[in-house]
Amino acid sequence: MAHADQVFEKATFSSTCVYLSAHQTMLRTATLLLLLLTAPMAHAITAYASAVRPETCGGSNGEASGAAGGGQQPYTYAWTGPNGFTATAAVITGLEGGTYTLTVTDAVGAMASDDVVIEDLSALPPSLGPSYGGAYSLTGYWGGACTDQCNGMAAFMDHLFFGTAPISYSFNVPASYLGDNDENSPVYGGFCWNENVSFTMVDALGCTGSGTFQVFGQDETWGPGITDIEGSCSGGAEGSVSFMGNSFLETNVELLLDGMPAGTALNISQGAIGTITGLEPGYYLGIFTYSASQCTDFIEFEVPDLGPNCAPLSGTSWYDTDADCVQDVGEVGIPGSVLQIQPVATTPLRKAMAATA
Repeated sequence: MAHADQVFEKATFSSTCVYLSAHQTMLRTATLLLLLLTAPMAHAITAYASAVRPETCGGSNGEASGAAGGGQQPYTYAWTGPNGFTATAAVITGLEGGTYTLTVTDAVGAMASDDVVIEDLSALPPSLGPSYGGAYSLTGYWGGACTDQCNGMAAFMDHLFFGTAPISYSFNVPASYLGDNDENSPVYGGFCWNENVSFTMVDALGCTGSGTFQVFGQDETWGPGITDIEGSCSGGAEGSVSFMGNSFLETNVELLLDGMPAGTALNISQGAIGTITGLEPGYYLGIFTYSASQCTDFIEFEVPDLGPNCAPLSGTSWYDTDADCVQDVGEVGIPGSVLQIQPVATTPLRKAMAATA
């Protein structure tokens, strides 16, 4: 006989009766819910096929890439294409022009397909042009040319996108081959600032193409702008100068006074302000160099001589509403204020102070 607080559930399987207690029923339900909650969420599988590079000059050098989303990983890939082409890799190379179909199958057998067309070009596409930053790994410099100089350097990276490597280049200007960078792209140098360049290119299979570009580099906006100059007393070194960085490359600032280094050199980034202090009166030459660049700029400026009757002052300024020369409660300070000190009429109090000095 069952206990009064015990409930039974009856389930019939063929001719056998199975009785489950309430605790067993709750356990079975909780287990079912846990299985449902932890089971992988099933999403519709989608296939993606994309062209990476075209075939050029009939060289069977096209490339395509496949990917998938949704479903349940892992995925398997199956390609079909012209002239009985088949492959099972995600990325396929050595392709002739035509339409390729990618079929992706997930871990539970769900399938999806996508098509991609590999172009068949009779020549190399127009060049992507120079990469000045691409010269850095070979030369240690960003390759833009300096003003009025022929020291521009650039990598040409077309082989990463079309043709059969290596691709060689011939220019209408006296540029020279410097070597290959860390991406096996050829680097050429000798380009003159702001000149127009045209060139032809030939890949390993003899397929040809061309391109044009204007040499980029340093310009008049690179040099830091002076935002403030503070003068110095005669024989002192209280002057200062502040600069704002304008170049996208970090700028190093050094000063010369009468051909000798002055102040402490500083580095400033684009939009930042830096100040060099401890400057004597005089005419200075500012020298600007740029990180990872061969370029230099110059600027001349004067730190004014404030004369012998001056000295640095420090103290506190405030709105002295009762004119007692004491900052009382409620009298607001004036941080960063500029004061002008002038001679004033002598009062009995000032006479007494002078007499005791």
